[in-house]
Order: sequence, then structure tokens, then C-alpha cells
Amino acid sequence: MEATAETPARLETRMLLLVELHESPLNPRKHYAEKPLKELADNIARVGILSPLIVRPSTPSGRLAVDGYEIGAGHRRYRAARLAKLQEVPCIIRALDDTAFLELLTVENLQREDVHALDEGEGYRTLMEKAGYDVDTVAAKVGKSKSYVYQRLKLAELIPNAKKAFLADEVTAGHAVLIARLQPKDQAEAMKQIFDIDGYGYQRRARGEGPRTPCSVRELGGWIQQSIHLDLQGAPWKKDDAALVPAAGACTTCPKRTGFIPDLFPDISKKDTCTDRACFQAKAAAFVAGKVAAAEKAGEVLVPISSEYGSSGRKKDVLYGSQYSEVKPGSCPHARKAIIVEGRGLGQQRSICTDAKCTVHRGRSSFRDSPREQARQREAAAKQQRKELTRQRLHEAIRAKVTAPLPRPVLELVAVKYFDDIWHELRVKVMRLWGWIGKGGKAGSEAYGKNIRERLAKLTEDELARFLADLAVGHDLHAGAYDERGPDALHQMAKQYKVDAAKIEAAVTRELAEKRKVQQAKAKKQAKKKGNGKKKPAPAKKANPDRRHIGPEYPEPTCTGCGCTKEMPCIDGDTGEACSWAKQPDKHTNGGLCSACAPD
Repeated sequence: MEATAETPARLETRMLLLVELHESPLNPRKHYAEKPLKELADNIARVGILSPLIVRPSTPSGRLAVDGYEIGAGHRRYRAARLAKLQEVPCIIRALDDTAFLELLTVENLQREDVHALDEGEGYRTLMEKAGYDVDTVAAKVGKSKSYVYQRLKLAELIPNAKKAFLADEVTAGHAVLIARLQPKDQAEAMKQIFDIDGYGYQRRARGEGPRTPCSVRELGGWIQQSIHLDLQGAPWKKDDAALVPAAGACTTCPKRTGFIPDLFPDISKKDTCTDRACFQAKAAAFVAGKVAAAEKAGEVLVPISSEYGSSGRKKDVLYGSQYSEVKPGSCPHARKAIIVEGRGLGQQRSICTDAKCTVHRGRSSFRDSPREQARQREAAAKQQRKELTRQRLHEAIRAKVTAPLPRPVLELVAVKYFDDIWHELRVKVMRLWGWIGKGGKAGSEAYGKNIRERLAKLTEDELARFLADLAVGHDLHAGAYDERGPDALHQMAKQYKVDAAKIEAAVTRELAEKRKVQQAKAKKQAKKKGNGKKKPAPAKKANPDRRHIGPEYPEPTCTGCGCTKEMPCIDGDTGEACSWAKQPDKHTNGGLCSACAPD
């Protein structure tokens, strides 16, 4: 009796010649990576094939039209054996009907780690078409969720250039699924956008950020939600109206609605989301056309208007916000009936005025200032003009008398104005330099106004000069980790007063190197004392680049040995090389060890 999907097959194991074996045309796996296949062939050449191939007899009247055996499981081993130039391979011969053979091809071949997702989807589709299985049955057979099977099946609908990018590993399976759920025209647009958008919706190419890299799956999903998906709950037509656009049918039974196959769209909470922009727009146009036809039948002419903002994509036969004013019926002699054909309120009728010279709505403001208010405004404008002209003349008179050196009161005035204009953190830094506030103190309101003037008045001529110099170079006292600009004002001041900047930098380097050596010795001593007999923690798992941490940010990780960070590493005084992180910091304790402090 021939085996079926319900009955076990008769088994026979023996060595078969490679020339007797033939690859099955039903095999869903079409893509084999060259390098792994070559590595398998080298391994087979050394130790042979340890796991037999599974085949079934094939006759001239069968699918292959040749004598021999059709491979059910082991196509990759068969190809590797040919590369290794073997003559024969071990095989398990099973008498299988088409249904059982398809199950073998799909379940055994597609559960391997190196099978491409496209081949996986094609295999599920073949099993459904040839064996008559539904998604539930396929999911049970392969041990996957319904959502997983639906998404793999959808990959078969990728447009050619999307498939090519997926096979070339330019996009991930997450990207591919999001794209496959779109219509072909939208898929093409998504493929253009996938390399050009970031998390804020900006285009990388437009900003000139160098070589293109694909955006994350989350960023692509955000762009699709914003630019492609449309909310059916806000649509004015009836969702069960199959006659609105007969070719499209009703929205309630449309497979392009996310709620029709929820397992295909597990990431979208709104089940009344339309994924076909063209169909949505066609139904919107048909709905408006029906309203216009009904109005014409009643003897009314409706002006098409838009409630959309912005000026991009405007149509010639549609009026936009700047071209009309919405009015109450009967309030304007130029009022006309209109219908919204774009934007919020689609299909609703409005009363508008399009006369640019209308004295009621467009020619003049509906609110006019009283004569008393107009007189007050004229007086304020004249007062402002008088003040500005007086100040300009006063400044011209002062400039004619200013010479070097500046008098002490003028220097104090310059210092106060300079101090008031700098940012708050720099004010605090300068006040700490002068001992006006403690190390943990804050520069509150008492630091400004009369307080700073009183302090400056007590300074000597030299101290006042140093105070002005501090303000001038204050911005250069902070060095950012990624700030490539040099301390220009600081270096210019050093040059002016003949201070050797290079000598100071060399002394600092030696000082930090000595400090680092002491910290290293201390850290190794502590690690040796505490680390004996303790099991090393398992290496941290690699984070999925498509899943980002959401929540409170942890502070910058700091080495528990020497106190350096990833952004500000410690430097070897002999080699000048920066340290690296030997132990990844724990996100809860915020502790770790750099390569200099980690025990050997």
C-alpha cells in the first residue's frame, strides 16, 4: 500500500549513486549561499555525509520523467556532495504520495536556520496550493504562529527590486514584511524611502550625510503609518457599500484592511486601517462625485474646495484656503455653495465667498479700531521714533570722545554688560574662579545686578583686567568629547602673554599617565582579592538594532577602576593609545572595567 499523509511510509536505507538522484522541482528552497555550501563540501570530503538524504522513487511516468529517485530532504547535502566529487551518498528511500512528500519538503527543509525567508514563504504557498491546506494547518505542521505564516506568505508579493534587496541582505526580514504588505506602487515608493528617512521623518540624502544606510524597521513603519496608511473610521462613505467602486467591493470584506487579517498586521492596533491609498482615493472621489451629481439633479452648482493646509499638490479646479472665505448662508451677497473634495469634512457642503473685493469678508477687516485707539497708536509710534533717533545721536556724540585707555567706570560697565550676556553655566564658572560662590553653590538672582557691580568696584586695576580675560576665554575652558575645535581664544591669550601651551599639555599627559598607573595597580589588586574562585558572568546578548530602549536613560557608564568613560577614555602615557571596554557596564549598577583596569 502506498504511503499517505496519514499512514507511515515503508523505509529502506542504502547507498545510491549521485547520478540516480534528482532535485525536486517542488523544493521551495531556491537560494543557496556559496560560501557555506563550499564549507559543507569541504567537510563532506573529509568525513563524508553523516545524515542520510530522504528520497522517493521516481519513474518516467512521474513528475521528473526520468528513472531514479526524487530528493525530499537533503538538496543542500546533494549539491555539496557533487562539489566534493562523491560517487554515492547514503539515502533513506520512502514511498510517499504527493501530499506527504510536500510536507517533507516544507517541514524538513524550511525549519533549517539558513533557509531564506522568501523560500520559506514560497514553500508555505506551495503546500497550500498543492495539498489544499489552510494557514491554520500549515502553522500547525511547521510549528509556527499564524502571524508568522501569514507574513512569510506575504513576502511572495514583494516587487522585483525589493526581492533583490532582500536577497542581497540590504534590508532585513522586518523591512521586507512591512514593504510586502503594501501595494506594488507603494512598495516602490517605500524602497526609495527606506534609505532616505530617519526617526524624525527627515531625508538623509537631502542633508548630505554621506553613504546611504537603511533606516530601522521602526522608522520605516512610522513613515508607512504617516504616509501610506489611512483611517477608515474617518471616511464618510459606508464601509459595507460594495457599489461605490464595484471593482474594489466593500471595505468590510477587503483583504487590504488591517482588520480583515489581524494576524498579518499584529503591530497595528487600529483594525479599520486601509493599506491601499489608490483605492481609498478612488472611493473618496466616487463619494464626492455622487454628492455633486445629486446636487446637480436638484439644480445646484457646487464649487470644489479643499480644507487641507499647505500649498503642495494643489489642483487647478479646486479652491484652497487663501482663495475663499467661509461665510454663514445669507450673510454675504456673493455667497456660493461649495463641497469639500479634499481634507477634513470630505463631501460636506459649505457656503463660501470668492470675491476678493467683497467689503463684507475679504476687502476690509470686520473689526475696526475706534478713533481714540487709532490716535493712541499714532502717538506711540511717534514716541518710539523720537526715542530711537535720540539714542542714535547720543551714541554718535559719545563715540567722538572715546580714546584709549578706557576709564575705570567704562571698564566696569563693559565687564557688567559682558557678564550679563554670557550663558548661565559660564557665569557660575567665573564666580567660582573668583571665590564668590562655593564649589556646590549656585548663582542665583543675588549674583546679578547691584551685587556684581559692588564686587567689580572692589577689584584692583589688574584684577579687573583678569576678570575681563576670564570672560573672554570662559567658553574655551570646556572640551567636549566630539568637539574638534581648538581653544582659539585661550591659545591667542597664551601667545599674547608668552605662555608655552605645548609644555603644559605634555605635563598634563605625564600626570594623567602616572595617575592611571596607580589606579591600574589598585584595581588589579582589588580584582585579585575579590575575583578568586568566582565564576565569570556570561557575555551580554547583542541587542536587536530594530528594538530600541524606551524609558529613562541611564547615566554614562564609568569604569569602576580609574573613572574613565567610553566618551572620555584614559590614555596610555607610553603608547598614547586609548583604553577600550573589556567588560560591558551593567545597566543597573552602571559599573564596568576598561581594558586598562580589567584583570589579565
